[in-house]
Amino acid sequence: MKILSFDVGGTFIKWALFDEYEIIQKGKVETPQTSFEEYLNALKSVVDAFPNVEGLAFSLPGTIDKKTGYMVQGGSLHYNDNRYYVKEVEEFFHLPVSIENDSKSAAICEHEMGALKGIENGAVIVLGTGLGCTFVLNGQIYNGTHNAAERSPLS
Repeated sequence: MKILSFDVGGTFIKWALFDEYEIIQKGKVETPQTSFEEYLNALKSVVDAFPNVEGLAFSLPGTIDKKTGYMVQGGSLHYNDNRYYVKEVEEFFHLPVSIENDSKSAAICEHEMGALKGIENGAVIVLGTGLGCTFVLNGQIYNGTHNAAERSPLS
């Protein structure tokens, strides 16, 4: 199974093509600033290069309701505000889509295989175009009320 994973930031969208065992290829494209349509076309330039991809995974800034795929706010990428992100991206690419907040993504990785491995309580702070923070409490990622514990947008 091949999955394209996107780490969406305010300046660049970094991507990696994975199979079950390793990263096959990676790169980056500039993050569009003007519209969701321009953003989808930037993603399309990557997805079209890999016709055998079976799914897309996104690490995104903002407040995300993972259960519904709804982006309450998209951090500095305001075209993602108040959008049923998963549904729209699935319809555009005709592929299954998974999303997670960027600081939660970082915390999951650190807790599973990085500096927080084996740690019961800790925090991951992400500094970029915006600021993100996710807590690990009692060995679990803390979601907080309305899934908003992870994000303090600067814009």
